[in-house]
Amino acid sequence: MLSDQELFRYSRQLLLENLDISGQEQLKKSRVLIAGLGGLGSIVAMYLAGAGVGCLVIVDGDEVDITNLHRQVLYKEADVGLDKSKAAQKNLLELNSEVDILTFDRALDSENILSVLKEVDIVVDSTDNYTARYNLNRACLSLGIPMVSASAQRFEGQITIINPALGGPCYRCLYTDDSQHEALSCSEGGILSPILGVLGSLQAFEVVRFLCNFEKALVDSILFIDLLTLDFRQVKYSAKKDCPDCSRLRG
Repeated sequence: MLSDQELFRYSRQLLLENLDISGQEQLKKSRVLIAGLGGLGSIVAMYLAGAGVGCLVIVDGDEVDITNLHRQVLYKEADVGLDKSKAAQKNLLELNSEVDILTFDRALDSENILSVLKEVDIVVDSTDNYTARYNLNRACLSLGIPMVSASAQRFEGQITIINPALGGPCYRCLYTDDSQHEALSCSEGGILSPILGVLGSLQAFEVVRFLCNFEKALVDSILFIDLLTLDFRQVKYSAKKDCPDCSRLRG
């Protein structure tokens, strides 16, 4: 049940037919894990906290650095040097004190990931390296949890939903080990902050779409975005029959 205060707080989104009171109640009882609290994760966390998702599990093992601030808008100058997870928790609770914010201040790895993902409804992949994404992919497949994955660099980005239960490819189907050399970090390739705002907002929307059972999208495709040309392209992909991570799920 929503309190009178919650009904008033979320009144603007309660007007939406796709959401209304039942959708808001679903958000309130949901548990979302955000892996990575950088440029993407900052945006996702703020929008999901603002929207009233009941519990956010936020994961990052880094500290806030002054070079983060131009794009990781969840943080302030006073947060420099603090653990990202703790600084994020503080700032998110200042945005919405009614949301439960659980922190994990270490990088996810093969030893801890299954326990951290326990009882999570959906995972947001906002990490910045292939090893972390592969670990998340395998863990989500093992537990049957959907994952919203996005990445960005320079002026470009992409987003997809990993949910093989609905027939789509997994992350390993889309990005093999051979593609790892193509990835550049922000410190290597550079990045303009608005592309992270666009991709992070889309990730947050896809989480709400899933939790509130909106019409499905991106399950079997990737949305590519180029802000310089304002080009948005949705490309369909199929699961690989010999994928080492998800082929077993299809018999």
